[in-house]
Amino acid sequence: MKARLLILLFLLSTVGLAQGAPVMVKGTTPGLSSFIAVDAGQNAIVAAGISNGTGIGDFDIVLVALSAEGKVLWEKAYGDTGRDLVSSVKVLPDGSVLVAGGSASFNGGWIFLVDKNGNLVWSKVYPTGMIYSALPYGDGILALSSANEKPLLLKLASKGLVEHAYLLNTSLNVVPVSMEILPGQGIYIAGIANSSSTSSLDFWLAKVDESGSILWERTYGFEGMDMLYDIELDGRGITLVGYTTFFNNETNVNLFVVRTDLNGRLLWARIVGGPGEDWANAVSLLPSGKLALGGITYSIPNPQAWLLFMDIYGTTGESLLIGSEGVDWIRSLAPLPSGGMVFVGSLNGTGLETGSIGGSSFFLGTFREGESFAGCHVSVHRLDFPVEGATPVTWVSSGGKAIPVSVSARDAVPKVKTITGGFEALCPLENPDTTSTMTTTSHTTGTTTTKTTTATTTTTTTGSATTTTSTIPSTTTTSKNDGWKLCGPGLLVALSLSALLFWRKSR
Repeated sequence: MKARLLILLFLLSTVGLAQGAPVMVKGTTPGLSSFIAVDAGQNAIVAAGISNGTGIGDFDIVLVALSAEGKVLWEKAYGDTGRDLVSSVKVLPDGSVLVAGGSASFNGGWIFLVDKNGNLVWSKVYPTGMIYSALPYGDGILALSSANEKPLLLKLASKGLVEHAYLLNTSLNVVPVSMEILPGQGIYIAGIANSSSTSSLDFWLAKVDESGSILWERTYGFEGMDMLYDIELDGRGITLVGYTTFFNNETNVNLFVVRTDLNGRLLWARIVGGPGEDWANAVSLLPSGKLALGGITYSIPNPQAWLLFMDIYGTTGESLLIGSEGVDWIRSLAPLPSGGMVFVGSLNGTGLETGSIGGSSFFLGTFREGESFAGCHVSVHRLDFPVEGATPVTWVSSGGKAIPVSVSARDAVPKVKTITGGFEALCPLENPDTTSTMTTTSHTTGTTTTKTTTATTTTTTTGSATTTTSTIPSTTTTSKNDGWKLCGPGLLVALSLSALLFWRKSR
């Protein structure tokens, strides 16, 4: 298996996102870790991540808003004493931001809304597992969680109160991963199921109505482990991405892409990858109609973030690696209203587990087809991987009516910390003052304290990438709060979206 690696060098002509020039930034405040989700509105890009360096708790949720020109508008942390994790973020038409995740601090699934300046509007916690997705729906919100090894659909009022809750009546054990809504078409939920057709973990996709009844459900996979990370829905079909161990080789994890029509019928599937572990964490449809996939590759000595472009017929195009000196990855993608896309993840990590992720840096970039990065403190390469057509085993069921359940909501008031000066430009290179001022505000007491920290950043521009070899063991992550835990992949039911991110397959 051969891979061709060519360094791309292009000159940047402009700087602003509005003009479509590539821009990259990374977090510099100590303890910043990884972006997990991103969305873009007309006036701002909002990225959501986690950090164990804010001083609030174990891990906290961090939101960063950037202008259309790529300037940081505000950066704030939200959490309490325990481990608080984020899974999705959605920028609403008025500029407010809907955030979903899970909280050990508040013992449950967590959804909160902030205004366009990051100020807390409302915050609710639910006696569920992780909230994997929260999306506006009519005058309210649809949220996705899980209970009793089944997906749980919450229909919420505009301020997070529960109107209805439904347990999806599937015959399979399912870990939900994401939810998408196509106006006029329906609600689609994707996840990972213990499939009866392959007796292993497979991609799972279902279409449901607003009362949680399954209109149909399907699985796609092989006699190995097939792990789904993201779903993209468009007017012509559905794209599912993740990885597969199709070749029954524990060290050979390859990117797995499945494309279906809007009824879940398989159109095509592709397996892409080199001799190491390669997978996609995210997929997004570009304004050009092409698909962008983002993830990580271990098929080179230094694991790097990976962007792969593909049309809706499965033909692959440009494949780019973006990296630095440590383990780098892309976790989420979103289209920009002005064209192109924004991608987020982490740089300079030592692994994908929560223990090692704390030493990495937030990473955000924008990209348009045909553009590349030059004069940057990261390397940008082209990598051609073998692409194979595949025919996964499929299973289909008509499902059944949902099971109504009782779920309550209660207020959860997090501490909110404002962070300034926590980013530096990687492309084009800049050397801003990295002194950060953090203002902590407690909504329960109204008290305010200020703390100043200084970080020193050394920027070195070289003509080629620095490479290292990383060996990363598999771990199980457990919350410090005994009432709410995140576990590794050994227990299908316990997997959450964030746990999936932090875990590399068991050896």
